[in-house]
Amino acid sequence: MSARPNIGAMRARLSLEKPVDAIDDAGAIVRTWTLVANIWAHLAARTATGEFAADSESPAVTWDVSIRWRGDVVAPMRFRAADRVLAIRACFDPDATRRVLVCRCEETTTP
Repeated sequence: MSARPNIGAMRARLSLEKPVDAIDDAGAIVRTWTLVANIWAHLAARTATGEFAADSESPAVTWDVSIRWRGDVVAPMRFRAADRVLAIRACFDPDATRRVLVCRCEETTTP
């Protein structure tokens, strides 16, 4: 993938969500997700590995999600596309022009 995908490559419609932590009646922290924006993005798969935990295979898929520049996207946020959830692990501006933001994401099974 080039540092700046053209605007036509941003075809995936994603929801950007941020975590909101609250304390329930029992004193436990409960995390919910709040919609920040619906955005267009370009998705590019990077790696896919299989990890074994508790006698079952857990596939791990990492993605590069390219969006138009936003200064408010940070690591605990996530993208959602239908039943796919992409947890943001890191964000960077590939050419330091503030035109495109690339987010390294990991696909999770969290609802």
